[in-house]
Amino acid sequence: MQMHNYLDYELSELIDMLAEHTACYTHMMNEGTHQGESFSQIGEQILAIQKAIWTKMGFNGQEQRKSETG
Repeated sequence: MQMHNYLDYELSELIDMLAEHTACYTHMMNEGTHQGESFSQIGEQILAIQKAIWTKMGFNGQEQRKSETG
């Protein structure tokens, strides 16, 4: 039972990070400051956080691709 609660906590932390990064990314887009390295880094961080969330949930991408192809 404790392990399940820890996983929920980890997912909650990752989702909070994703929300913060997405808000920053959106703000930069709205302000017109979406050029440059920092904007690119935030985009990469968002993708990494999304991947971490999927991994914590038990999805690794390979299973999805196999089911899509046949």
